[in-house]
Amino acid sequence: MAEETNSSTQLAVNPYKGIDWSSIQQCRANFHAHTTRSDGRMDPPDVIDVYHEAGYSILAITEHDHYTDAITWPWSKWDRDPVELGMLAVQGNEIFQFNDVGSLFNGYSHSPPGLSIEEVKEGLDEITSRHGLALFYHPGRSGEKHAWYADFFSRYSTLLGLEVFNQSDRFSTDRLTWDRVLGLTMPERPVWGFSNDDSHRFEHLFGNYQFMLMEELSENALRRALQGGSFFFCREPGRSGRALAPRVEGVLVNEERCTITIEGAGWNEVEWISEKSEIVGRGDVFSYRHIQSPFVRVRLVGPFGETGSQPFGFVRSRG
Repeated sequence: MAEETNSSTQLAVNPYKGIDWSSIQQCRANFHAHTTRSDGRMDPPDVIDVYHEAGYSILAITEHDHYTDAITWPWSKWDRDPVELGMLAVQGNEIFQFNDVGSLFNGYSHSPPGLSIEEVKEGLDEITSRHGLALFYHPGRSGEKHAWYADFFSRYSTLLGLEVFNQSDRFSTDRLTWDRVLGLTMPERPVWGFSNDDSHRFEHLFGNYQFMLMEELSENALRRALQGGSFFFCREPGRSGRALAPRVEGVLVNEERCTITIEGAGWNEVEWISEKSEIVGRGDVFSYRHIQSPFVRVRLVGPFGETGSQPFGFVRSRG
């Protein structure tokens, strides 16, 4: 009891700090898509067109790099101009055949298989040298332990996070992996969560996306949002293409009262989740005054899907 009285909790990580919610753009994005140039069943122009018609602002086509000449870039090869379409095209690839990594903003290809720690380091070193950014795709597929991922996040600042939803929800343990990684890295090293279609055919489209919070539709603004965690990720099982998952329209922090308030629409259930995926609060307002976990994240559940926040990080200090 004395420890509770003589200590206080401070918010150390707020990925939504400084956002002007009255003017910020919410840009829908998918960072994991394939075409017939690797193992997808849709041609590159068709993939671009369907995402454009569904209202996406940002798309990364990420072919498997062990296919010959698999980089689907630039879009002009298929008579598609992202500027004319009002979209931001992200150069990328999916590297490794095991422990797959999404490689963004660079043209690296022909990576090693990714079977060993040394091979994964080799690929991440190459992405870093090219000023790219990276994230782990579908961690549940490789089955590595959370400490394995935490070590890589401690080594590479260019490594953004990992997919917590992939192709709807192929690997249901991915959120647990994420929460356990966060338990090891927060608040010193935030790890962001992603939700991507990993689209190979039409039936995979539109079920997973994120809303990037950006001042403008530009590569620099996207990089800032990705590195700062200024985005929400969504899963929409119905794949409407109309982005029906809950929408966040404001995050209010009162540091004096130690509260975080979520504003928006489209949900009927709110869960605040901490280490080991434990639910530590419910409702639009969360008090972190006495939280023992180094982080909390919010899960918003509505009739058409769910939306997740990036983690808020805490430190406890003696008072």
